Amino acid sequence: MFLSPELHFAIEQEIASLNSSHLVRAYEELSQHYRQKSFEKVSFKLSKEHCVAYAASRMPATYEVAVHIFTELFKQRPELALESVLDIGAGPGTCAFALSSLHTFKKITLLEKEFQFLELGKRLFQSLPDLAFKNATWHLSDAANMPEFPKSDLTIASYSLGEMNPAVRQNVLAKCLKATQKIMIVIEPGTPQGYTNLMTMRTQIINQGFFILAPCPHQNPCPINAPDWCHFSKRLPRERFHRLIKNVELNYEDEKYCYLVASPDEPPLSTLSRIIKKPMKRPGHIYVDLCTSVGLKREVVPRSRQEKMRQAKKAKWGDSW
Repeated sequence: MFLSPELHFAIEQEIASLNSSHLVRAYEELSQHYRQKSFEKVSFKLSKEHCVAYAASRMPATYEVAVHIFTELFKQRPELALESVLDIGAGPGTCAFALSSLHTFKKITLLEKEFQFLELGKRLFQSLPDLAFKNATWHLSDAANMPEFPKSDLTIASYSLGEMNPAVRQNVLAKCLKATQKIMIVIEPGTPQGYTNLMTMRTQIINQGFFILAPCPHQNPCPINAPDWCHFSKRLPRERFHRLIKNVELNYEDEKYCYLVASPDEPPLSTLSRIIKKPMKRPGHIYVDLCTSVGLKREVVPRSRQEKMRQAKKAKWGDSW
């Protein structure tokens, strides 16, 4: 699932309205600040160029990740009825676009503290035909300073909580969980630090009475030990504007991420496991590395098990098994 033609066109229009060299420089400045983790340490005012450069360089990947997670959620819980979504640290609205490509929401609420991101999101929303986007509610608000969040069936925090210091993150996550009626989704970069942050959040989520639905097939501590860490990857093609802003020639990239899906309602008992590495194909068999309800397991699928072999050939890193 890639960006819709309408959204793709809208981003291209934003890029065309600005000087391309300014956008490349803005992307470089953003990258430097993210690497330094300095957004909370120094004053950094986001310009229109910064936000459009972000949309061109990061939206395709974060959109793809959100679509995959939401698709897996509905495979696992097809009976879910979700009418409202709350996006914390929404940026230009990437997750709302991704989720709405798969499901119709009656109410979309987005919290974003950066004015230029909010304005870009509004422009992109208005360019699309879906009335849910046109009627979406944007709040120019810092989630850390809000006493509480509006109730919502689905609350999502994508690549946002990890940018906060631990005390602020704990407070914001607590408010997210309090606002969540049915499903809470947290997405973080698939780095060792992103995973460490996510595991701290996982403990808080469980301690506040929520149940983990994915990717973990259990509520126990993560069985993966350092130097390894739980994360997943999505390969996506780089659009022309994507390559322009990043100043690269390679026509694809791999987005590594980690995530949690949780619910205040206890899920039905499941025997599904999670594929935690890319399946390894060998002559006559395939290795499938799994996280199961009782810990880590490597399943060897021989060619003689024809149905299982067909399943293993199609299986991808991150799929349920």
